[in-house]
Amino acid sequence: YPSTSDKMRVIKWLIKHHASYPEAAHHFHIRHPTIIWSWYQGYLISGEKSLMSRKEYSKMKTTPKTDAEKLKQVEKENELLRAENAYLKKLDALIQKESKTVKKRK
Repeated sequence: YPSTSDKMRVIKWLIKHHASYPEAAHHFHIRHPTIIWSWYQGYLISGEKSLMSRKEYSKMKTTPKTDAEKLKQVEKENELLRAENAYLKKLDALIQKESKTVKKRK
């Protein structure tokens, strides 16, 4: 079973490379792209904790976090949000460019 860090690595790669789920599945040798879709949707809704196994999650709940660990986690989340934001901006620009191209053709 992939660890939380493995799942995060896949999600970061997916965002960074603006890849599709099948491309990411092929790159990481994962049989079904829907697995990555599920990880990514869970991550968008609940963050990194959604990628944890029950065992990891219960261990996290019992371990108090230091300020340094909290800061590191916030920085990670910030990095991922920036990557997602950049991806969405590029996607919006492509959609607008495509709509202009379609209008010119008419």
